[in-house]
Amino acid sequence: HFPIYIKFKVQSKNSPTRLPMSNVKNQQIKFINKRNYKKANWKGYTKSIKGNLTKLETYGTQPTIDKLYDIKYQAAEENIPYIKPVMNASFTPKAWWTQECSHAVAKRRLALKKFRLAMTPSNYKIFQNAQLEAREVIRIAKKRGWEELCHKMASSN
Repeated sequence: HFPIYIKFKVQSKNSPTRLPMSNVKNQQIKFINKRNYKKANWKGYTKSIKGNLTKLETYGTQPTIDKLYDIKYQAAEENIPYIKPVMNASFTPKAWWTQECSHAVAKRRLALKKFRLAMTPSNYKIFQNAQLEAREVIRIAKKRGWEELCHKMASSN
């Protein structure tokens, strides 16, 4: 399948470019304007655009483009949710946690999801391998983090 990129640069009264989020523990959270395309209702999005395109008049260029942007924006508002921010602003990952750890855990979760959807011996074997790989990557990262901490302490003395 082909990737779908949607970008809205039109600013009008009914199309905000970013959404303000509430304060958590007296700290301002960044504005969120990213959409969660994984949870999008693409059939509804397509149906909404097709339904509104029939109403679109083709007199003149600029008004038609503005209306087209409004149609796309409205369809996105109805069918593509925004990414919800993590409300635990005090969370800090462990010093030893790396991108490799995140990648291994993500692969493990995907393998588990695939196994739950289709419980076959091959999917179970894939999940077991992903689980072992994640354990090993995390173990190595912890070891490396401990070694770096000891090295910092030794060099500071």
